[in-house]
Amino acid sequence: MDHFQFQETILTSVTIRQLAYIRVSRLFVEDKIARFTMDMLTALAVGVVAAGALVFAIRSEEKDVERYRLAVGLGVVAAVYAAFSMNAGPGVWVLAELAGVGLFGVIAIVGYRHSALVVAAGWMLHVGWDVMHHVVEVRFVPSWYPDACISFDLVVAVYLAVRSWRASEAAPA
Repeated sequence: MDHFQFQETILTSVTIRQLAYIRVSRLFVEDKIARFTMDMLTALAVGVVAAGALVFAIRSEEKDVERYRLAVGLGVVAAVYAAFSMNAGPGVWVLAELAGVGLFGVIAIVGYRHSALVVAAGWMLHVGWDVMHHVVEVRFVPSWYPDACISFDLVVAVYLAVRSWRASEAAPA
């Protein structure tokens, strides 16, 4: 075997190995993406089902009772992140989460006193809070929780906004 054939053989074997490595790596990445997508879809579905159950459980003919319950719920979902951060130990995230509890608490109180639409806006704002936790990937929050909370908050916000809008249309002029 001459020098040229030797180089060609080595290049061919390296290329085949590289192609095999690329194919295996691609399959691994595709599998991780598929699992990530399935985990995310499962979490989103859990959030929708949980929100549906909450809406069914708190539904009331008296709009003030329902608004009160969903205002309290807004404070509770904000407090869950604070509890996660406190469980992880002291740090800047505890302060950030407590600030979030304060922010959503104020929105809940103002919404309860004045308008269900303010409470619905608070739930929509909490979606942004969830997205921030999803993007930043803070270690103290279970990986599935922000996704489930996003869909949960969206369902509750839309429900409350639609219910409020229908009630205002049905009210005598």
